[in-house]
Amino acid sequence: MSLDNGKCIELGDIINSILPRKACIPINMLTHHTLVLGSTGSGKTHTVSVIINRIIERFDEVKTVIFDWHGEYSYLLKRKRRLVPYDLPVGITNLIEKDLYSFIDILADVLELTNSQIYILEKVLRQLLRRGGVSLSDIYTILENFVDESGWMRESRLSLLRKMSPLVRTSYSKLFSNSDIEDLIHRLNYESLPLVIDVSVIKDPFIRKIYISFVLNMIFDIFVNDKNKKPKYKLLIVLEEAQNILSKNNPVRIVSRMLSEIRKFGVGLIIISQSPSSLIENVMVNTNTKIIHSLKAGADIELVNKSIYLPPEYLRVIPYLEPGEAILYTRGFKKPLIVRIDKE
Repeated sequence: MSLDNGKCIELGDIINSILPRKACIPINMLTHHTLVLGSTGSGKTHTVSVIINRIIERFDEVKTVIFDWHGEYSYLLKRKRRLVPYDLPVGITNLIEKDLYSFIDILADVLELTNSQIYILEKVLRQLLRRGGVSLSDIYTILENFVDESGWMRESRLSLLRKMSPLVRTSYSKLFSNSDIEDLIHRLNYESLPLVIDVSVIKDPFIRKIYISFVLNMIFDIFVNDKNKKPKYKLLIVLEEAQNILSKNNPVRIVSRMLSEIRKFGVGLIIISQSPSSLIENVMVNTNTKIIHSLKAGADIELVNKSIYLPPEYLRVIPYLEPGEAILYTRGFKKPLIVRIDKE
């Protein structure tokens, strides 16, 4: 177990150590994905803020993007660049023209579209592409005036219109204007501070999920598919309330793909959730670092144990960890550590 402070992030004191020692995560492990679990009030967000603050202090070559679900990181980080999603709209037209099926998949996952609704949406999009230029308002207008070929098509179309209606509301339409993810990449290239994207300003949770999914899809495309534009730095992406996009029942596929494929391109996810049993299995399998705060449900504790094989005494203590205490395990450790996270 390496505790070399030269290339690692110090988290706090090891509680189960005879001599006073600091626990730390090797910096290269962070781009191999991290899972932070714990019930409400157990200290998950504080732990992640400690990690990000330590990166700011010591590792300029690591950039960070935080999707701030509750608007908390602006207060927890010592230095940051806060953006609201309206400062960074996503280019729907560019995405549809470049990768039609990624756009459809994201809407299908978040809005829980049926096969018939997906079929109608694809027909409308192809019709618009033939005309040249696509916007959400165009999609909605065509759907409203679409000639139904049967009763099932009319029913599916009207249901699709209902699901898509929030996207074209005046308050949200500006989120999906004809911008480009290169705006974000440009900011990261020249910005040394973490970028906190405060998605809490989007009140509709479905719109929030769609926005986050579109941005993640574009980041994936830049780092994985576009070799000419791929940045040279390492990138950490913080996903709060991850059960919203990596739900066991309805995961967003592009985020699941990122877990499996993107770490070899220098991008790591920090996934934060209250319950591992609400997440897809891929999360437990593909996160090399795990930070476990207090969990109460037996099913959650059992899942953690299957993933990192905790000694019996660790299993017994998980429900009784105090706020700010956690079990830490990362690849290379001989056994998990019980840690008291530093106060900033």
